[in-house]
Amino acid sequence: MTQALLKQAGLAATVALICLAHIVQAQQISKRAGGISLNPYSPKSVASLEQLPPRIGKTLVTHLVARLGDEFYSRLTFRNGDVVNFDDLYRVYPEARHYQWKVFA
Repeated sequence: MTQALLKQAGLAATVALICLAHIVQAQQISKRAGGISLNPYSPKSVASLEQLPPRIGKTLVTHLVARLGDEFYSRLTFRNGDVVNFDDLYRVYPEARHYQWKVFA
């Protein structure tokens, strides 16, 4: 795979992890997505969409609106998430390069 494809795959996996890590509330219903362990790597935690890198935040919002629709998306509340820097993850945990990351959508 070329470096560009690896970066795209990393972005997709990062967005997926952020989707997994956040809690969504709508119509008095609270749901928590499952999580994964990246031990010994500790990703950066974020408490709002504004704390995400702009490109990833835009990709996440576009994905959620496309999947859920504008009306339902407007009722969601972002609670928290994790931002994974894959270069740092691979440096701390080289075996992670061989994972086949599953994008949950």
